[in-house]
Amino acid sequence: MTETINLSRLYAVMQHKSARQRIVLFLFAAGYSGDQIQRMTVKDLLAVNMPDDLNVYRAEVIEDLANSGNSAPAFVYPNGNLLVEADFRRLLRETTKRCFGKPLTQKQFREKIR
Repeated sequence: MTETINLSRLYAVMQHKSARQRIVLFLFAAGYSGDQIQRMTVKDLLAVNMPDDLNVYRAEVIEDLANSGNSAPAFVYPNGNLLVEADFRRLLRETTKRCFGKPLTQKQFREKIR
């Protein structure tokens, strides 16, 4: 999946983002939908093929879930509530508005970072 991602463009978009946000933006860039990201478990996240420099952020996300098992949701708020698809879409919309001057859909975002 990462062969069509221009990593330098993606990393520019990821500046000043938390580990979780960086991983979510990578997943959007790699073609995962908001629904797929919402349903992702710790095990699923560990199985995603990502560039080596993103593994440190994935490890941080997993570390935050230290008391959870492999079947636990991969993306939760610090209070334990599940992040939902709307949260992921809001991250994409706000990030692309800041970086590109307008909010982009996932498809437009993928085209921008190729």
